[in-house]
Amino acid sequence: MPTSNLDPSYNKLDRIYASYGMNTNGREMSLRCPNAISLGKNEIPGLQLAFRGHADVEQNHESTLQIVLWYISEACEDALDKLEGYPHYYNKTMVPVTYRGKEYESMIYYMNHEHNYSPPSQRYIRMLEQGYREHGLDLNQIYSAPGYITPEQSRALIPYQSPIKTD
Repeated sequence: MPTSNLDPSYNKLDRIYASYGMNTNGREMSLRCPNAISLGKNEIPGLQLAFRGHADVEQNHESTLQIVLWYISEACEDALDKLEGYPHYYNKTMVPVTYRGKEYESMIYYMNHEHNYSPPSQRYIRMLEQGYREHGLDLNQIYSAPGYITPEQSRALIPYQSPIKTD
């Protein structure tokens, strides 16, 4: 996966994507966008992570959302649109970000409809944890997000049923 080895004088970053969920994971991102370039960790003030079955963002003026910035192609954006169910499941907007001292507009996805907080699968959480570790994001952003539950809490929601019938 290419990383942020862009020449600092290169300032034609016209297609930047801010990821906070599964697309923080380099392996997952490379499957969808093999030519994407990770620009590394960044932050967006006034937003926070939340879980509604999948990762989402919501406004919270007391929070700062840690993200991974990606430089992407038009084809990559099209692939991400399909993955995210744009415009039905997720919508997207532009948010200001600072990269190497310059201001840019970055695309970010957010859920289209208000959903109640609900936990994602533990597989999904592991994918996020890997992406957060890869890029130096604070794992507590995941663990403190509305809708997150621990693996123990998750197991308690689904009662164990033995595959062996006892009559």
